[in-house]
Amino acid sequence: MENTQTRWRRFLTPANIISIITFVVGLIAIPVSILVQGISIVDQAVLTVVTLLAGAQLADSYSAMKQEEKWEAHQRTQQEIAQVIKDFPSGRLMRRRDIVPLDGFAESAEGMLIIARTASKVAGRSSLFQKLLERGCRLRFVVTNPEAFRRNDIEPVTPKPLIGDQALEVFSAELTATMANIQYVRKLSENTPGKVEWRLVNYISNLSFAMVDEGEGRGRIIVELMPYKCEELDRPHIELTSHDPNTYWYDLFKRTCEDIWNHATLPGEQRQDTA
Repeated sequence: MENTQTRWRRFLTPANIISIITFVVGLIAIPVSILVQGISIVDQAVLTVVTLLAGAQLADSYSAMKQEEKWEAHQRTQQEIAQVIKDFPSGRLMRRRDIVPLDGFAESAEGMLIIARTASKVAGRSSLFQKLLERGCRLRFVVTNPEAFRRNDIEPVTPKPLIGDQALEVFSAELTATMANIQYVRKLSENTPGKVEWRLVNYISNLSFAMVDEGEGRGRIIVELMPYKCEELDRPHIELTSHDPNTYWYDLFKRTCEDIWNHATLPGEQRQDTA
């Protein structure tokens, strides 16, 4: 109602009010002039022309107002689209403290792939994984081979103040706990339609991934970066989806995740260079 009132206030300018009065008076006067004796044809013609001009002016003003409204609506739409693109998570780094909770990230997952150095922060989420397995989700994990790393591999990716043997001990403990948690989740999967798989890589990466397949071509990926000796809560990450305006980075990291999985080895297997 407020929009309608605003529209009429904009339309009822002094010039348009005069045109309305002229048009209404003309509509009344024209039939009267025809019936009343003594009014010449010229006067009738002038009255008719004035009435038509007033009507044309009103029509033109109304059309201009509607055109202006369409333009304003178009401008608002463009601004809203620009704001959505600006606020879209794609291409925007955020800190770990702002990361989407795993429960929300994986709530629609038909498949999930976790690739991390130790995955210690997620591998213990057995209750969440059990729910996913009961829905038939395929869970995959890729972590570091415990026989493949050395202290100089670990130093850069451990947060301060961990250094030297201390960093190595913490890393080893996290990896041992992760493997136990994965084995536990695999045991849970025996009574569910879901499936648990895990593999090992022989290098330390400064990137970790959580990739979700939501079915029907929809997917999401969290890519986390680990700068040198960065505190955990300050680690930058980016969330990408298959419906981003530009899917270049999503497609790239999806291929990367699948390549890592395909080149990783099963526990107990010797490393096979397939490159």
